[in-house]
Amino acid sequence: MYSEQGLPNGFFLEPLTRDDLDDVLAIEEVSFLSPWSRALFAGELSTPASRSLAVRMTRGGSRFLAGYAIFRLAADEVDILKIAVRPDLRRRGLATCLMKALLQSAGKEQCAKAFLEVRRSNAAAIRLYEKLGFVIKGIRRLYYPEQGEDALVMGMEIPSQNGPSERKKRISSL
Repeated sequence: MYSEQGLPNGFFLEPLTRDDLDDVLAIEEVSFLSPWSRALFAGELSTPASRSLAVRMTRGGSRFLAGYAIFRLAADEVDILKIAVRPDLRRRGLATCLMKALLQSAGKEQCAKAFLEVRRSNAAAIRLYEKLGFVIKGIRRLYYPEQGEDALVMGMEIPSQNGPSERKKRISSL
């Protein structure tokens, strides 16, 4: 069974909070070769242009952080900075739901395009992004200097939540 958000039963979405930082850092450490620090996450959570989502699960009456996404709005674009799911909960569609929810949220805020960087070697993430409509736009050479690895820049057009006329009005008023 799935919720209305497409999440498996027992999972739900809500904003990430500072109270989540210990759990975020635990997921971050096992998910990335160059994990973000507590200070970086705290900074994003307090930046007005940043947004976040948490996917949580309930088990035995307790709530746990299952995954998170951090993204930043700039004019009519959204830059997806982080997305991660606990390793023991991967391959259940949680990352897909997080991505769809953040794209929907960005669309409601009149964003027309989404961008992200992904390690060239991260085939699973690239497949997920392509499934959602992202295409490769370019390469950032040695974007991950510790490993000497390039990043693929991927982007997509976000379907308008309010129709094209609303988006054009907002963009022309900037």
